[in-house]
Amino acid sequence: MMDEIEIKLGFSASLKHDVIEALTSMLGEPLEGRSLFNIYFDTPDLSLRKSRWALRVRDLGKGGHEQTVKGQGKAEAGLHRRIEHNWPLRSKQPDLTLLDQVAGFPEVCREQIRPAFSTDFSRTLWLVDIPESKSRVEVVFDVGTISADQDGVLSISEMELELKVGQIDALIQVAEKLVRNIPCWLYTPSKAARGYGLLAQNNDEMFNNIGAINSLNGWVDVAGRYMQQITTRHKGGLNQTNNSGESDIRPLIEVLNDLLEAADLDDALWRSMMKEGEQLLKADSMSDQAETLERSTWFGRIGIEILKLTIAKR
Repeated sequence: MMDEIEIKLGFSASLKHDVIEALTSMLGEPLEGRSLFNIYFDTPDLSLRKSRWALRVRDLGKGGHEQTVKGQGKAEAGLHRRIEHNWPLRSKQPDLTLLDQVAGFPEVCREQIRPAFSTDFSRTLWLVDIPESKSRVEVVFDVGTISADQDGVLSISEMELELKVGQIDALIQVAEKLVRNIPCWLYTPSKAARGYGLLAQNNDEMFNNIGAINSLNGWVDVAGRYMQQITTRHKGGLNQTNNSGESDIRPLIEVLNDLLEAADLDDALWRSMMKEGEQLLKADSMSDQAETLERSTWFGRIGIEILKLTIAKR
C-alpha cells in the first residue's frame, strides 16, 4: 500500500503535439512511452463508486497485468491524495481475494463485480529529480479515450504529476514550471470519475454549477472541469454569448473576483492575474474566444497560486 499524491493538469486534445513538444523541451527526452488499456470493475448498482473506491485491471503488455485498488481519496485545489494498492496478475480478470488485504474496502457482493468501463491511452513518462530537496516527481502525458459500451466515449488529454519521493513543495515546483509554459488547467476528476460520469451521462454537470462555488478550492475544481469540457466535447459550439456579446466565461471570472475580495487578497499578484483574466473575455468572435481559451496559460497559473495558498493555510 502507498499514499498517492499527485496534481492533474488538463489540456486541449487539439494541442497534444504542442504539449508533448513543450514537455520534451523542458524535461528532456522521456524515459518511456507505452500504451495502457484498463478495465474498471464494479457491481451493477455501482457499489464501489458509491463507497468512493475504484477497482482496475491494467494490461501492461507482453502478457503482464496489474490489479489496482484506489480509495479514500481527497482533492484540494487540484492536489489529489488517495490510498493505492497494486498487485501483479497473470490474467485480465481481477483476483477478488486480494481485496481482503485492503483495510476499509467496502462490503459488496463480489459475485456481482463485472466490467463497468475502460480506458485506452498512450502514456509518455518522465522522471524529474530535485536534488536540493531529495525529491523525485513522475510526469506523465496521457492521450486516449474512456469508453462505456453504449454510453459513449470521452477523450483523455491530461498530464499527471506524482510525488514519488520527497516533499509536496517539489511537486508544486514542477507544476509551476509546466503551467507557466503550457496551456493547461488544474483538473480534479480522475479517469475513473470521468468513466462513472460517462455511465451516468452527467459529465456536463459543472456547466450549471458556477453560481454554487463558495470557495477558492471549489473554483479551481469547477474551472478545470469547465475548461476540459468546452475544449474536448464542445469545440466549435462553446462560449454561448449573452445579448451584449460577452462570453459565458464571465461569470466564472466574476465569482473568482468575489472570492478573492472576500479572502482579502488584493495585492499586486492577484490584481495582475485578475486583469489578465479579464482580457480573456475580449474576442471578435466565438471561434476567437475558443482559440484564446485553449491556448491560455492563465487557468493553470492562477490554479497553482490558489493551491499554494491552500497549502500555506494548513
